[in-house]
Amino acid sequence: MKEKAAMNAFGVNNNGTLISHGGIFYTKMIDILATFLNPRAYFEIGTDAGVSLKAMKCASVAVDPQFRLAENVIGSKPSLHMFQMPSDDFFRDHSPIDYLRRPIELAFLDGMHRFEYLLRDFSNTERYCGKNSIILLHDCLPTTTEMISRVHTRGAWAGDVWKILPALRKYRPDLQITYLDCPPTGLVAITNLDPDSSTILDGYFSIVREFIEVDGKALKEFYSRLALTKSADLQSHEEITKLFWL
Repeated sequence: MKEKAAMNAFGVNNNGTLISHGGIFYTKMIDILATFLNPRAYFEIGTDAGVSLKAMKCASVAVDPQFRLAENVIGSKPSLHMFQMPSDDFFRDHSPIDYLRRPIELAFLDGMHRFEYLLRDFSNTERYCGKNSIILLHDCLPTTTEMISRVHTRGAWAGDVWKILPALRKYRPDLQITYLDCPPTGLVAITNLDPDSSTILDGYFSIVREFIEVDGKALKEFYSRLALTKSADLQSHEEITKLFWL
């Protein structure tokens, strides 16, 4: 798996805290990426109040089972298509390219916080991307063991979507993955995509069975071998394009 040179290592302690993210807040980082990469087609799952969607100026498609928009998210977009439905239903009946008129160039996945859902969302989204497109994943670098339960009880909840990272490292070593230190639960950027790859969908059930019972101990081990890229260093066109344009 191609992973860009990292700039600082994870620290794991024994008091329930796994990591502390000290970089740029994730929605601000998405805004920065959109500004310098200037995508022409944006797709997202998990719009909620629309903070990330509002930052886009290009043709966009948004999917959420229940939108909670608090402000104008259309802005200067030439088109915006919104689908109030689960992502599985969207991909069953729709193609993002039908609305964007071109492959997805930037995507943000922040749907159901369970591993098997994000695995499907990633694989389904990649089918409509280009090689140099970027898929952003939220909540995959949780900061405490309390937030990684598959059931949301109280407080901050990242769920077990982090499991997609070791799964992709194992089954999609061709991907380029960058781990950003964006509060509150990290931001992961994936490129060098292959829209023709069927590896995840073909092996979906076996991959889910393999990782579904993986626990916090495995997350600590994963963190101990991982390193973060400082988001604060990615605030110029030169730095961002150097990192993401292959």
